[in-house]
Amino acid sequence: MKPVSRCATALVAIVCCLRSSPAVAQEHPITWRVARAGTQAGDTIALRVDATVPDGWHLYSITQPRGGPIATTFAVDPAERFRLNSEIEGPTPRLMPDPNFGIMSEWYEDSAAFQLRVSARPGAGTTLRTRVRYQACTLRYCLPPMEDTLTIGAANSGVRSPPRPLASVAQGSTGSLALFLWVAASTGLLALLTPCAFPMIPLTIAYFGRTSTSRARIVREVALFGAGIVGTFTAVGLGFSFAFGVAGVNRIGANAWLNLAIGLFFALFALSLAGKVSFTPPAALVNALDRAARGPDIWRAASVLLMGAVFALTTFTCTAPFVGSLLVSSATGDWRWPTAGLLVFSTAFALPFVMLGLAPRAVQRLPRSGEWLATMKGTLVFAELAAAVKFIANADMVEGWGVVTRDVVLGAWLVLATLAAAYLLGARMRARGAHSAATRRPIAAVGALALGIWLATGLAGRSMGELESFLPPRHQSSTDADWIMNDLAEARRRAALEHKLVLIDFTGYTCTNCRWMEANMFPRPAVRGALSRFVRVRLFTDGSGEAYRAQQAYEREQFGTVALPLYAVIDADERPRALFLGMTRNADEFIRFLDSPH
Repeated sequence: MKPVSRCATALVAIVCCLRSSPAVAQEHPITWRVARAGTQAGDTIALRVDATVPDGWHLYSITQPRGGPIATTFAVDPAERFRLNSEIEGPTPRLMPDPNFGIMSEWYEDSAAFQLRVSARPGAGTTLRTRVRYQACTLRYCLPPMEDTLTIGAANSGVRSPPRPLASVAQGSTGSLALFLWVAASTGLLALLTPCAFPMIPLTIAYFGRTSTSRARIVREVALFGAGIVGTFTAVGLGFSFAFGVAGVNRIGANAWLNLAIGLFFALFALSLAGKVSFTPPAALVNALDRAARGPDIWRAASVLLMGAVFALTTFTCTAPFVGSLLVSSATGDWRWPTAGLLVFSTAFALPFVMLGLAPRAVQRLPRSGEWLATMKGTLVFAELAAAVKFIANADMVEGWGVVTRDVVLGAWLVLATLAAAYLLGARMRARGAHSAATRRPIAAVGALALGIWLATGLAGRSMGELESFLPPRHQSSTDADWIMNDLAEARRRAALEHKLVLIDFTGYTCTNCRWMEANMFPRPAVRGALSRFVRVRLFTDGSGEAYRAQQAYEREQFGTVALPLYAVIDADERPRALFLGMTRNADEFIRFLDSPH
């Protein structure tokens, strides 16, 4: 689930297209063999289990974290005679961006060898069965989790018994590391154009030129200044990772008070840009840094590094939408994603300071700040207020207050778009003397006005398409009328009476992909027809309370993930029949999933 990352995508006009692929339940590409490794020592048997992985496939590691693909695990039978007596030893996996799950995953390619140590009770005999549970994927799709049984006979050879598929799984792709890093670099460069950063470029270069005595010293100090910027933003990413972990998006989306706090911060940032509040560093700190910069080299180097850190923090008023979007986007992976994203973002953000330190005369070619930058500053006020409304709506959805509804959010955004259009037209009137700049403002004003008109159609009942992902869900819409809400027992009871299967929609109040599926996939006539064959139940897993925690635990224990959205087909006795993880824009693929259990 990625609630704010798509807002950043809208800001930078980048659309992340999600690929999907059907599951292929009949393939069984992985070949397994087991053999004794050396002689038996006492009651301990050493085993070597080898996996052969065909070209184009990969097998997930024994240390693959939960919440994504299935890790490879081992067990031994019969349990009354044998048991594993130590951790499994395996090769070092490759850490790769996983296009099927949208996270960094650990996997093996070509082959993998595992070492097992098994304790045998006296009189255990010579037959030992090793069960291996695993999942195999290509870069396009994943097979169902499989379980193979390997038998060691008197000849010490490993024979694989027929595999047992656990469920039919269709996986939807949710992005890639390359795209994420490209967005990070793009937002870093765009953040330079904000009013908190752009005017500081010539001032910073001029400052170092005035206080340094040689070109080499200027270059060294500007590089230190850039390092302070990069280090500060990257530290924010690491801190976010350790605070929220791989479930960061879910925690942010499920905590009403944290959403309210973030909404308040965006509102304060907007007031700061409007000149109503100030977030400048204390004058004593600025004076201390200036004195240190004029002192001995060691103190000067430390002060320049600290100046970069302070500059990064003081620009947060303008960079918060970009930084926050990257952090929430990256939280579906592990600590490497936010760290890499903020590292790329901050490097792009700091690069002009370093480059202009190498060629200080190029500063003269930069456009003057002037009226255009003041106009951008004013426009950002409305963008940050719109983000504040979104976070407050998240809190409302989680707590179920029913105050900041879909219509309230659309109405607030409509008012902000109208005010932005009025502001841009007023800015044009103030800048009539600067013809080139003035002629561009009506275009932006017309765009803001067109956005407002489009939002008004949503208030009239029209579907907002892609924007539905960011809005609170409709209440009692045509797609919701036949769904049972948060009551699996009732769904199973009704399924038994009507002789139907149960379709579980594991969803979240702040899950943007869930809202997209509900608004854009479920209403399609062919999909609606396929859905009508099921008893449908919607289980929210990110609400506040024990019931929601129990539903998330049920998803994790039954299906091995807490990812959203997840669509599961079960029978009245809770036996899994089919799974579909993630969103898809391909209606035929989703219909194939709905048809597969029948």
